[in-house]
Amino acid sequence: MEIDRQKETEALKESRLHADEVRKQIREKEQARISARRAFFEEGIKMEEEARLRRARLDEVSQRSVFWQQYAENVICLNFLRY
Repeated sequence: MEIDRQKETEALKESRLHADEVRKQIREKEQARISARRAFFEEGIKMEEEARLRRARLDEVSQRSVFWQQYAENVICLNFLRY
């Protein structure tokens, strides 16, 4: 009877250890999924920021181009009016 009780206690202990190990694996996999999602969204945010900066640079170049084009047209117009 004492031997059966020890076997039962040992089996219960092993069952609890196994359950703890399974829960640990589940937590680790969930943490890995969370990290992967976070990395995915951070990459998206980074790409959006890079696109925003590219658009801003293109807008700046475009504005400069328009400015110099208008400047050149004004200079040509003024030179034409002088003669």
